[in-house]
Amino acid sequence: MATADAWDAFGRDDGARATTARARDDARDARAAATHAFFENARELWSGARARDGATRDARAVAEEIARAHDAGWASTAAELEEFAPSGRRARDALARCAANARAETWDACARWAKRTIEACGEQLGRGNWPVSGFLEAHTLAHGWLVVAGVAATASDAGEDVDEGALEDDPTASAACRGAEWSARERLGRIGLDLLTATTLFERGCVPTWCASAILLVERAFQPDDAEGRRAFPLNSAIPTTLPMSGVPTIEPSRQIHFEDARSLTAPRFYADFVASETPVVIRGHLDEDGENWAALDVFKNLDAFEKYADTIVPVEYGTAFDSHGVGITTLGSFARDFLAPSNAAHDGAPTSDKVAYVSQHPIFHQIPELQSTFTVIPYTLGRLRVETSAVNLWLGTAGTRTAIHRDPYLNLLCQVSGYKYVRIYAVSETPHLYVADTDTLRGSNVNNFTRSPVDPESPTVSREHPRALAAKFLETILAPGDVLFMPKGHWHYVRSLTSSVSVNFWF
Repeated sequence: MATADAWDAFGRDDGARATTARARDDARDARAAATHAFFENARELWSGARARDGATRDARAVAEEIARAHDAGWASTAAELEEFAPSGRRARDALARCAANARAETWDACARWAKRTIEACGEQLGRGNWPVSGFLEAHTLAHGWLVVAGVAATASDAGEDVDEGALEDDPTASAACRGAEWSARERLGRIGLDLLTATTLFERGCVPTWCASAILLVERAFQPDDAEGRRAFPLNSAIPTTLPMSGVPTIEPSRQIHFEDARSLTAPRFYADFVASETPVVIRGHLDEDGENWAALDVFKNLDAFEKYADTIVPVEYGTAFDSHGVGITTLGSFARDFLAPSNAAHDGAPTSDKVAYVSQHPIFHQIPELQSTFTVIPYTLGRLRVETSAVNLWLGTAGTRTAIHRDPYLNLLCQVSGYKYVRIYAVSETPHLYVADTDTLRGSNVNNFTRSPVDPESPTVSREHPRALAAKFLETILAPGDVLFMPKGHWHYVRSLTSSVSVNFWF
């Protein structure tokens, strides 16, 4: 494709035609995350009286907010769900009973009907994406009622007697319908994060603002009461700015992913040379002061940036994809203190396995909108960033985190903010060498494109356990702060953190 023709691939926020310095500045300002349309719902969600620093609502006050929202939109939501039998009608009827029990403050029954609402919405996903917004509305309201029930109920785990298990093995299902072994506290945290995820799916201007109060209610309930649980935040703990002395792979020149200087890489040429040809590339010099001037490069040099948000809950994976110690919910403060600070201190020696942990694929910029001011939506997303088809995530972890070889159903730009990562990329043509099933289906007709390979590519026993993998061709690189790696849609990739690391990625 000619570079001139590549303009047809652009959406509305590219700003890439700019040629003068002033025009480039204007284009960059238009892509500032703090004003970008992609994050508009997050800014609305946390604005005004629901701001993080001023919220003091208790469970009853949050219940009243949810009840008002339920009543205001009930007629349209019920009418939309009525059209889709049987799951839509089941969701409608269960949500009505859930709301009635919430008004009566019979929290166990409220939780039971909330879970049935969520299960009905999940059943509809087995037929494809939700056909009307009523399913998203019902799904979100049910999560709100579950939050209130979990905080207000006197039972150790509200609604425990509801029939569960239908979605127990489905990792895409809501936490409300999974994890019978979780404690009430952990389940509440997971439900709160599922509610946060739901807020990212609404159309612009339609996000239910009561969700902020419900998420804050979860965070307050999640905080430890004891002094030991509120130990001092590890200030001045710097993320390493050099590679470690050991454990760094030697990059074979013939396998090195191609580098491009951002000063000479226009967005149209990026599309024509790399997106259209499905070719990985590392873009250097775009995030620094000569390009987008990402404040994140300075803000996340150490852990101090997280002190203000120490009570914010985040999902965490303990260990690696090949040595998992489980998953859970923690706070940014606990994660920084218990994992990141020891990782920073152990820079020239590998952290012990129980100190390896990862906050991965988390929409933290929807949870903490103040952090939107630290970066821009880079032009290589081609103006395609959309609420309904895209995501912007934080990846925060210790040295030693390792992913499985996996692939994503999106174009991916991985921006390395601090620390170092080793990355391998395998083309789709290498699939026969990676021991992957032809199709991995999670829900009916919905095919899961986040497929994983069982191959551990850096294991000394890989030749014995997966001998075909030795024939798999791959490209590789070490990402340094300021690097942007483009990974084509569907390409397999493996990532290992060489130091503590902060990354931001754009799926588009």
